[in-house]
Amino acid sequence: MATDWLGSIVSINCGESLGVYQGRVSAVDQVSQTISLTRPFHNGVKCLVPEVTFRAGDITELKILEIPGPGDSRQCGDSQQMDVAIPGVGCQVGPSQNGTGKVLKKPTSSSAPQNIPRRTDMKSQDIVISPQQQCSKSYMDRHMETLCQSKGFRRRHNSWSSSSRHPNQVTPKKSGLKNGQMKSKDDECFGDDIEEIPDTDFDFEGNLALFDKAAVFEEIETYERRNGTRSRGTPSEKPARYRHDENILESEPIVYRRIVVPQNPNKEFCTDSGLVVPSVSYELHKKLLAVAEKHGLTLERRLEMTGVCASQMALSLLGGPNRLNPKNVHQRPTVALLCGPHVKGAQGISCGRHLSNHDVHVILFLPNFVKMLESITNELNLFSKTQGQQVSSVK
Repeated sequence: MATDWLGSIVSINCGESLGVYQGRVSAVDQVSQTISLTRPFHNGVKCLVPEVTFRAGDITELKILEIPGPGDSRQCGDSQQMDVAIPGVGCQVGPSQNGTGKVLKKPTSSSAPQNIPRRTDMKSQDIVISPQQQCSKSYMDRHMETLCQSKGFRRRHNSWSSSSRHPNQVTPKKSGLKNGQMKSKDDECFGDDIEEIPDTDFDFEGNLALFDKAAVFEEIETYERRNGTRSRGTPSEKPARYRHDENILESEPIVYRRIVVPQNPNKEFCTDSGLVVPSVSYELHKKLLAVAEKHGLTLERRLEMTGVCASQMALSLLGGPNRLNPKNVHQRPTVALLCGPHVKGAQGISCGRHLSNHDVHVILFLPNFVKMLESITNELNLFSKTQGQQVSSVK
């Protein structure tokens, strides 16, 4: 009796854990209460194994999709489902929902689970064949034909050369050994179908956790940087030169109070770099100038030195080379100098002369006096040679 169902195409529902299997019955063992399917499909996907065996305790529902004819086990002459049951399996016959087919259901029973490879939990769809439909091919043959058609469709659209398959197309066929080799390579690369879909997704977070980003960046900054670019040598090599911020010599402690005066200063000043400049008394200042002139630092040298230093400070405040350039003529700065008939006035005139030489519009205000110092007269003669403007009244 069990051999009567060999060759039938059935659908076996093993519950949510194992899923639904379809295939052709290849063996039914009444003693061990097992049934085997060849060319099985698990949840609509072809299995890698050629045959799968099920125990009666694992089967929740069994449907007969097709019964082979008396002469051919692969074609069905009558697709109408019948009230059938496999002897010894413990299945009960129950009517289907549409009333035309029969579904074999077994009572709930407990048994040891079978080690069948799990895939994604999918709900199976009931396949019911109407009695009026006459089929010339079995369910398995139709499924395989669909796969072959889709595979051929992908091959035709993925391969760049399809003129050999369709000689009647407008595009001429490319002949030659090179064309044939490239066509075969394209078929090998793009023509194969995907037979298996991976169960698990790639674990991006787990693989990212294995990558120590901080250590890699530290190694790059330590070994592969030389003169602003990456070194092409091995990390163990020492760079031939060091960067300006990679000083290998130990620097001495910084001293900002370098100027020492004999008297306690009443007030102190600080430069942009942090150097402390103390103030001195008037008597000490006169004494310093006398000693400097005695050693050759005359008044003319002091005037020139003061004019240069004052003009450099003024140029930096006016914008420096970014503003004072030949392309920026329409934004020439204007500087007004208020000078008197004394040495400090001569220093201001010297500063105006240097500013005018740097293309700065200088206006010098100097009142008219009956008698002027020789240093002021000399500086006025030099200032008159520049493009600066001298005025003696504001009216």
